[in-house]
Amino acid sequence: MSDQIYLIPEIHKSSPFFWAQHAEQVSLMPIPISGVKLYADTKELDSYASLRTIIVVEQETKTSKLYPVRFTKKVPNFEAHGFSIKQCPHGNIVYMKLEDFWKINKNSSFVAISDGDWLCSKKHYKITAALYHLSLLPSLNKAVFRTQIDSKIEEDLNLMYDVSGEILEMLTLIFKNVVFGLEFFGFCNDCSEEQKRRLLHIKDRLQTRKVCVAFSQIDFAILNYNMFCYKTDSCRITSYSYLHLMKTLNIVERIIIQLGFPVSKNKRFESLTHNIKKIQKEFHIPITGICDQQTLQKLWSNTIVKSVQMKSIFKDLGTTSEEPKKEQILIQCLPDDTPAQKVLAENINRFIGKIPITSNASEILRENINSNLSEIAQRCGTLSQRINNIVKRTDNATNVVHRLESSNSRCDESLEKAAITLNQVLEDHRKVQQQFVEIRESITAQKKRNMVLQIFGGLMLLFYLYKFIR
Repeated sequence: MSDQIYLIPEIHKSSPFFWAQHAEQVSLMPIPISGVKLYADTKELDSYASLRTIIVVEQETKTSKLYPVRFTKKVPNFEAHGFSIKQCPHGNIVYMKLEDFWKINKNSSFVAISDGDWLCSKKHYKITAALYHLSLLPSLNKAVFRTQIDSKIEEDLNLMYDVSGEILEMLTLIFKNVVFGLEFFGFCNDCSEEQKRRLLHIKDRLQTRKVCVAFSQIDFAILNYNMFCYKTDSCRITSYSYLHLMKTLNIVERIIIQLGFPVSKNKRFESLTHNIKKIQKEFHIPITGICDQQTLQKLWSNTIVKSVQMKSIFKDLGTTSEEPKKEQILIQCLPDDTPAQKVLAENINRFIGKIPITSNASEILRENINSNLSEIAQRCGTLSQRINNIVKRTDNATNVVHRLESSNSRCDESLEKAAITLNQVLEDHRKVQQQFVEIRESITAQKKRNMVLQIFGGLMLLFYLYKFIR
């Protein structure tokens, strides 16, 4: 363990990816350090598996809060991470030189922590990054982080993603659903070993933490999903793609229940995966626990077969257990266990399966219409909210443009006044300079006169001395 104290901007005790994972806090609270400024990497804000999220950059006029730590194991190679060390009364500041910072910030992915206090700003920055990955914010620039999350954004989240509650609870629920949905349908398979580590890490964190939002950590799976379903190379979720994923998951769950496999409400995700393995074993397909295309086809085809079985068909037609079964009457005309009897049973099944059920057709039609209308209303509401947001942003942009125009006009006036003042100063300077020239010429002439007088005085002195000696 090193006895030296180092000052760093963030602590990640449970992350094996963090560059300073063996850092032990000397003080629970950060301390203000002069001459440095904090910058956050917007690409890693909502990730728990980043090498670093916050960077300390030298800047003489700024003050930021840093954590004093000791390293319980070998001190990291700071140069390998692009850091330098500078001593101060509180310890060794782990910072990045300004020229090195601009090299890694070519794409402007870093934003400044305005108040220099990451502990107080952390929640706001992470929520903002999550809302961006849910397509509720257009970008992650400086202006976005300076704006506080208001109730309007929470209303949009409620409406567009069909959730309710406190904003971090809603984001955690959405993230948990997205992680399971993408893994359940196999969109997490096509990834590198490092991405697998990141996925396992976030799954473990979801099991132990009440709040967990890290869309950046599963961006590869979101990209696979968007490429497969929508042919877009985006790493962001939209309300439509999220609801589509959840709707598909719910349909598969209903099919599994219909096939006779119970799904636990308390452990829904684990239960679905366990049942998929059972179904794959029963259908003699590779047991992966992933509901891939082959498994989906088997589920769908089996559901269709079960839905046209004799008993369920006659039950839907309104027959009771006391009534004679039509298929039994027909089959009894043939000897038992004959190929002809089996063929007849299959033909009856096929024929009756084509008969429309008129008794509850209106009810089914009404349910379908209501479901479609509800979905259309939800999409219209979402579209309306988006239009309102666009109008609001347009108004804000217009106001900003007006303010800029007004500022430009004032700047033009100030520049004109400054130009006039500068001309006056130049004219005064020219006059002063001319006066200096005249004074210099006068001094030169006076020097010449003084020299003549001195020579004449010397000659007169010599003449009087000569007369006096004689």
